[in-house]
Amino acid sequence: MALSNTTDPQRAATSLAEWWEKTHPGDTGVTVTDLHMPHSAGMSSETILFDLIRIDADGCTHLEKLAARVILPGGEVFPDYDLRREASAMESVGATTKAPVPAVLSVEYDTAILGGPFLLMQQLHGRTLGDDPPFTAGGWFTELQPEQRAAIFENGLAALAQVHRADTSGFTSEILGHPDRAAGSATGQHIKYWQDFFEFCRNGKAHRVVETALQWLTDNVPEDESALGLVWGDARPGNMMFDDDCRVTAVLDWELLALGPAEIDLGWFAFLNRMYTEGIGVPIPDGMPSQEQMLARYSELAGAPLLHTEFYEILAGTRLSIVMMRLAHMLMDKGLMPSDNPMPTTNPASMVLAGLLGIDPPGAETGWVTGHR
Repeated sequence: MALSNTTDPQRAATSLAEWWEKTHPGDTGVTVTDLHMPHSAGMSSETILFDLIRIDADGCTHLEKLAARVILPGGEVFPDYDLRREASAMESVGATTKAPVPAVLSVEYDTAILGGPFLLMQQLHGRTLGDDPPFTAGGWFTELQPEQRAAIFENGLAALAQVHRADTSGFTSEILGHPDRAAGSATGQHIKYWQDFFEFCRNGKAHRVVETALQWLTDNVPEDESALGLVWGDARPGNMMFDDDCRVTAVLDWELLALGPAEIDLGWFAFLNRMYTEGIGVPIPDGMPSQEQMLARYSELAGAPLLHTEFYEILAGTRLSIVMMRLAHMLMDKGLMPSDNPMPTTNPASMVLAGLLGIDPPGAETGWVTGHR
């Protein structure tokens, strides 16, 4: 869900039904039912799930289970959203890999329908691993047997390896990558993007850990990169759905996609696992792989070695620490978090990042989103 839920379900259902009839002139008797917003995951947009009943030109009744991802004005975590770019990437992954992605039905920029532009897609089914509270601290994942937890990560890594096999030959640099940033390697452009984003969201305030990390990254950019391909950007189990047999049923949330080496995604995947265990003081649940086991297994699945994994995990920690600063400032601006909360600079992400850099932690008391959404 978004940071704060502002969507009126009844109004949204009416608007969606009217919009569908207008954009699908062959359909009549359109009604939208069972409209709701999931609450366990996602902070950068609002996801609306609903059933749509329609009668086609031949008089046949159809039930469509759909999902709309809405970018609400004033609720954007990132400064640049491109729903058409996301749709193109999802279509490529769906057409050229075995990773399960929802079929994209439409991209709509008329904000009068749902309050913001939205991506309409097929609704896939399964369970998600929550962020608030973290899945390692409570919820269905903690109730699984160790072998089931192992299967979650085995299947999640296999899905990630499939994503990295997506055909990107039809994409231009404007669709994949950060071509407006300084020339150089894909990793260098990626760092420049996050430097710019840090300036966008810091509100003129210092963040010693992030500033140290950005300088370290700039000074230590690898001279060699793995082969470039599709980078999912927000690669983690929390953006996958799983069935009761722990198989991946959906790969979701593509707003951070880019062109780059697979290690960008693996660093993110690894750092999130580290943050949701040692970063919040939770032991690694039985069956969940260690960092070393996870990286080694991905390398086996991908059939290629991983390069500079320490560098890319620090890059991931830097990215997430910047996002946490942005989220905290947004919560404060909305009056959902006290202005003296330490979350902008002291949170599980920045604490773990400081440890990876070998520097003093940003503070003693950490802040988090729980209880402020």
